[in-house]
Amino acid sequence: MNAKSRSIKDGIFVTIGSIVVLILSFALYFLLFRLFEGMIMGEQEGMVVGHQPDSLNFVSWLRMGYGIAWLLGGLAVYRSGLPEWFKASILAGALTSFFAAFGVQLYEMPMIMTGVIILVIAAALVWLYKMHKKWYHYYAVAIAIAASAFYLFPY
Repeated sequence: MNAKSRSIKDGIFVTIGSIVVLILSFALYFLLFRLFEGMIMGEQEGMVVGHQPDSLNFVSWLRMGYGIAWLLGGLAVYRSGLPEWFKASILAGALTSFFAAFGVQLYEMPMIMTGVIILVIAAALVWLYKMHKKWYHYYAVAIAIAASAFYLFPY
């Protein structure tokens, strides 16, 4: 297989892998949310219906922790011996999870939200450049930006 066809094949793998990672990431967040919600609502069963103080206070912490965990996990994957296209797919999922978490958390402060996202994108691009990564790693960043834009700005 020549280098050009291998590069195209890797790009296709990154596209499909990124979509799969994004689906798994959001599904895992939903499952974690339901688990925490179930535990908290279970503790409050004896309360009057409709009066559940602090029942969703965990959401901010879960959301932020989940986004940071994905970002750190994405960085850790780059130290592994996994295929490069898989690393790029994980990067797309990690960045999107982080952007979604911080974007939703900071939706009332759009300038700060935008600043954080731009800062992370710039750091990711510089990091990839310094590591001399192939084009599809940058493509993964573009996938993350596009997916985040659809998630954060649906209208």
